Amino acid sequence: MQFSLEQVLLDFEGAFDCRITLHDPMHLLGGNKELCKLGECRMSHRKTFPTMCGQEEREYCVEHCMFQFNQWVERTHHSLYIMHCRNGFWQLAVPIYRNNIHVLNMFAGVWRRFDDKAKIRRIARMLPVFAEGLIHMLESDVAQNNQPTNTMATRIQAFIGNNYNRLLETRDLAHHLALSVSRTCAVVQEVCHSSFKRLLNLERIRHAKLYLEQTDLRIKEIALLCGFASSEHFVRTFQQYERCPPGRWRNNKENTWNKLN
Repeated sequence: MQFSLEQVLLDFEGAFDCRITLHDPMHLLGGNKELCKLGECRMSHRKTFPTMCGQEEREYCVEHCMFQFNQWVERTHHSLYIMHCRNGFWQLAVPIYRNNIHVLNMFAGVWRRFDDKAKIRRIARMLPVFAEGLIHMLESDVAQNNQPTNTMATRIQAFIGNNYNRLLETRDLAHHLALSVSRTCAVVQEVCHSSFKRLLNLERIRHAKLYLEQTDLRIKEIALLCGFASSEHFVRTFQQYERCPPGRWRNNKENTWNKLN
């Protein structure tokens, strides 16, 4: 490891006098604790700004800074957003892409008023550049430890990993591979030794467990973030694969962690 991601973020904050928050829908950071050891408040506005965001209704925060922002990004594809919430707080936000897939959100702020406009303009100019450099640093580190492959199994797994949080069907993979649906089903079974549905569910459950372990998001919120049509569908699927409901799984993890500490 040639760099500390947390230290890089702290250096940026020190240089521009702002606070960086990250939202990680693909668990590029949160899913690799050895690669990216971040401060415990780094992933949550409510923890990063307890006297500001922490006073707002939780449901509004999640909807505004997570679901609504991701929808804006999908619709407009801007490199920088100026966000304003109903409490009058302002922040800058940058979506980060990897192989044209939206993988990470970086937020800078939060400010009550845009008093120091020169300072905020400096941050607005540098934040997209910093975000782009950050993803290149991460990709370079990963590339040093992984041999590139382009097998059919890798393409299938990559497609599922990049799209697990969408409503996904076999025909979507078939279109990606330029194959018929029936041929796609056969190929997936042949090279991955599993069905498309099972591979998709396993990927969704993997991310759901990271959300359960690393965030205070509620079950219905995690269900939507992981591509399930409803919280009921999520609970049934999770129980099928993990043999316990997600709420109990989270409690068991928390109890185990508390015993270790």
